[in-house]
Amino acid sequence: MKKIFLLLALVTFNASADYSAPKLLARSSTLDGYNLPPMTFMNNTGPVINDRGDVAFRVLNIEGSNNQGIWGKLSTDTVGKIYIVAPDERFITEPALNNHGDIVYSLFDEGITDGIFVFNLESLEDDQVLDPSKYGLINYTYPIILDNKTIYFRGTNEKNDRTLFKYSDKTLVPVFTEGQGVVGPQNKKINSSYIFRPVVNQKGQIGLKMRFGKRHDWGEELVDGIIALGSGSAVEDKPKFRTMDLDGDELSQFKAISNVVSINNKNEMTFIGFLDEGKKAVYKSSETELVRVALEGEKGISEIEYFSPRIIDNGSVFFRAKDHEGKRSIYKVEGDTVWRLIGEGDEIVTDLGPAKILWNKFFPGLSGEIDVNNKGDVVLHALLVKDDNREIGDGIVLLENNK
Repeated sequence: MKKIFLLLALVTFNASADYSAPKLLARSSTLDGYNLPPMTFMNNTGPVINDRGDVAFRVLNIEGSNNQGIWGKLSTDTVGKIYIVAPDERFITEPALNNHGDIVYSLFDEGITDGIFVFNLESLEDDQVLDPSKYGLINYTYPIILDNKTIYFRGTNEKNDRTLFKYSDKTLVPVFTEGQGVVGPQNKKINSSYIFRPVVNQKGQIGLKMRFGKRHDWGEELVDGIIALGSGSAVEDKPKFRTMDLDGDELSQFKAISNVVSINNKNEMTFIGFLDEGKKAVYKSSETELVRVALEGEKGISEIEYFSPRIIDNGSVFFRAKDHEGKRSIYKVEGDTVWRLIGEGDEIVTDLGPAKILWNKFFPGLSGEIDVNNKGDVVLHALLVKDDNREIGDGIVLLENNK
């Protein structure tokens, strides 16, 4: 395995002045709503944002029905709305979004799949691009669409084997399948038994966590590793370890590794590492370096939350964590500085006037994954309350970078 050099980033803590006041994009509630119909709900929703500022997110119930859907908004629109409504008895995956306003998603139910669809926010066209009757797959999970329309997803067959697929020019190509080997320490090949959620950059470079063992053996005691994978079949595109936990490498600093990673267009990744002394830390990985950018107990951070951090092309890393009061916040690491951007107890102007993100040590005010574009704009899901702690609903909040 290629030698990785560990660097410990020396960071200071500051509050960032580079961001505009948080902007409410949508609010769900029982009696009313903002840019959403009444009786439309979302929970732990992970909104997504592209580089031009378009936003999309999943709603779980629409106007009192059990139908799920996807809300979207172009950056040029003053408001957004629900564009996609799943048929009765179908669930919808969290959306992914490219820089041309294409939303990719999958429809499914237990034992049933309708394949993968692409909806464009400008043309309003909604196309089924992968028909499940053609490919013998029972699940199409974690779909991703690149700017060149290439789609990646994790597919599962009837034998419960998972494969990472690439779909381009109407051709479906398997990229990596459970059971295939990856060369590890001492040039020894070990076989993957489980592939977690993949992430893909615009160059088709893939990052993901894999577990290694016998087929369908997924125990926590098995070897876990962060894998970089190219987009083709050439030798240089074969899967390579970025790092491995102690189960596979006695020199590793990681007792465990988070299930989901993030990747930028420079093939840098970020992930959460669980250290032997019980602390968690956020790491940034390139092909030659492994850099720790945040550690529990330092720089005002008491606990790093178990959500995927994000890395953008300038190398900045964003993650969720609690401060020493227990308040959840979104943090940004830029160079040698940690910035707190927004969090529980902060004020937000809403359609109902001033409000705050809930701060309650027994219930989260921030929930779900965040997303960040290459401008550094952040979208997040928050529970909103008035000063008397009266809930006014769940909100999707945009934090715009002015730099």
